[in-house]
Amino acid sequence: MRKSLSVWVFVIHALACSGHASEGPSVAEAQAAPAPSGSPAQKLITAYLGVQRKLATDDAKGARAAFAQLRAAADAKDLAGDAASRKRISAAAAAGASAKDLAAARDAFAKTSDAVLDWLRHEGNPLANSVRVVHCPMAQNGKGARWVQTESKVVNPYYGSEMLECGSLEKELKAGAKLE
Repeated sequence: MRKSLSVWVFVIHALACSGHASEGPSVAEAQAAPAPSGSPAQKLITAYLGVQRKLATDDAKGARAAFAQLRAAADAKDLAGDAASRKRISAAAAAGASAKDLAAARDAFAKTSDAVLDWLRHEGNPLANSVRVVHCPMAQNGKGARWVQTESKVVNPYYGSEMLECGSLEKELKAGAKLE
């Protein structure tokens, strides 16, 4: 019975993501970083995107380093914008920078993503290119979670190589646009 239940749970999880994913990105696409950015706001989002890519490639050590860069970007004195969101980003990034494993890093990423999404609502997309808001219904033990990425194909930081394509693109946020 237990084995049968496990099979059904896997099937249900697989179906939850079917139809939402397109052909998966290559590892190189998932690891590629956006072009270096100059403004403090661009550095913040670029650092966040670095965390997303490291988690998508199951790189715990790289994710911790990327979280540290994100915390530094959120704490930068010259970063203007929503102070509450910046504090939440910094605190979540600090937790991610000290995460003992990928599971803890992904938990910190969920909190970081929520704060980044709030920041994008207040400040808008500072990058010259579009970013996309993506949702995975299975992330965070079935509670679901959202994140931001630049890729047009789903690159799931919550499951990495286990289910890299799981999720659906919710909206595209063009350069300068605020998240609604």
